Amino acid sequence: MDRKTRPILYISGPYSPTQFSSTEENICVARIHAVRAWERGWAAFTPHLNTQGFEHLCQGVEHGDWLEGDLTIIQRMDPEQGDAMLMLPFWTLSP
Repeated sequence: MDRKTRPILYISGPYSPTQFSSTEENICVARIHAVRAWERGWAAFTPHLNTQGFEHLCQGVEHGDWLEGDLTIIQRMDPEQGDAMLMLPFWTLSP
C-alpha cells in the first residue's frame, strides 16, 4: 500500500508572555495556525500545545531543557521531505 506522508510544519513562536501577549494568547495563536496547517495537509508540530502548562507540572525542568527538546525535534526535520518551520508573529521577542 502506497501512503503519502504529510510534511512536518514546526510552528515556532513565543510561548512565554511578552510585552504584547500572555502565555494563553500565545498558545491560542499557535493553535489557530496549527489547525490551519493540518487542514492544508501538513503534520503540524506545535510545542505550545505539546507541553502546554508543563512549566507548572514538571519538577526540575528548566527553560533551557524545553529549548533543548525543541532543538532535538528541529534537527530531525528533513527539508528534502518538505518539512518546514512557520515563524509566528513576535517570534523574535521569545526568550
